[in-house]
Amino acid sequence: MPGHIIKAHCVCGFTGTVQVGFEPPSAEFPQGRELVAAFDASTHGLVSVERAEAERNGMPVYENPYQEQQDQNGQPVSPPGEQARFLCPECMNNIMWFELLGTW
Repeated sequence: MPGHIIKAHCVCGFTGTVQVGFEPPSAEFPQGRELVAAFDASTHGLVSVERAEAERNGMPVYENPYQEQQDQNGQPVSPPGEQARFLCPECMNNIMWFELLGTW
């Protein structure tokens, strides 16, 4: 199982479902590729995109979605089981969270 299917939720009503993780090598992508969750301003939604493409296009990438918040040393900074909160692209508040829906 190379990746996860996740859904963003915000109290303002913003939602989005994406696939993140490492896609193994294939005929189309011989080196494989890393897919991340990013915000696409042109569609006003979350997208699954290669990390390099997100960086090249200046798209905000949501790191470690659906996981507990950690500091720079990898230590938990939120209570066990509490999900990290992210900046919502709709309401611009740091209250969006991700739910793990499954794997792919």
